[in-house]
Amino acid sequence: MLLTQYVTSAAIKEQSGRLLMLHAAGLAHPQTGKASIWVAPGNMGKSTLVRTLGPSFSYLTDETIAIRRDGTIAPYAKPVSTRVEEAAGVKEERAPGPLGLSLPAVAARPAGLVFLDRVAAHEGPAQIAELDTLSAVEAAVPESSAFMVTDKPLQWLAHILELTGGARRVRYSEASDLLPLAREIMEEVP
Repeated sequence: MLLTQYVTSAAIKEQSGRLLMLHAAGLAHPQTGKASIWVAPGNMGKSTLVRTLGPSFSYLTDETIAIRRDGTIAPYAKPVSTRVEEAAGVKEERAPGPLGLSLPAVAARPAGLVFLDRVAAHEGPAQIAELDTLSAVEAAVPESSAFMVTDKPLQWLAHILELTGGARRVRYSEASDLLPLAREIMEEVP
């Protein structure tokens, strides 16, 4: 796990200023590359979302979404962090392949940004709220890496939000509750 953290930190440092990086999980439609970006701080369910929904889509990352200037996403298919049930607060890394996760065959592009609000006591279907551009930017900045050393990061992020139809915040309990939203974002009919 420490090696993964070191590699992630080194990759972020190396790409600082070149890529728009968000602390997010990412899944993409395997044929079209339309990607859903699930932004959240640590321990909010990104890895669980990837393990739960990932086998139905293509895996981009459970840690950092890196968007290039041309609008494509640089996949960061690191081992997936998994909580060890017997040891509170302990995580292990699991290779993507045995979890049924694979990279997309085509270039991935953002199709929708979702800010996760995982609430264990939440009951019923996921509650989805549209965010205006300012609210989405305010939510994204704390979950970004090297934002202030990136050229015109606010314009870049606003452009992505415009291209994807804006952002949403979703309150949910179980990752499986997010499957309809993931399909909607990636325009996949169930």
